Amino acid sequence: MLGHAVLANRDCTSGNVPNTRITESPKHGKTEIVNEKVFRGDFKGDFAKCNSTKFPASVAYYTSTPGYIGKDELRSRISFRNGKIRDFIVEIDVVK
Repeated sequence: MLGHAVLANRDCTSGNVPNTRITESPKHGKTEIVNEKVFRGDFKGDFAKCNSTKFPASVAYYTSTPGYIGKDELRSRISFRNGKIRDFIVEIDVVK
């Protein structure tokens, strides 16, 4: 798993799953975006009580081209229903 996008409410209920799309594919592999439940696990402050709750999320998985070892990169955009949009560059180190 490369990462995930989650929207949680203060009462530990889930918000809407953000829309995640790849804006630039990796050159040495493929990426798949799926919706599944995940533990966020790194909430702080008011949200810390939610660390043991599974939330619906948009999750990115990466598979390298067979035999490839080295660096790869992809770009993604996450859109939230409240209008916020976040662009990410994900750097990947593929090891043996």
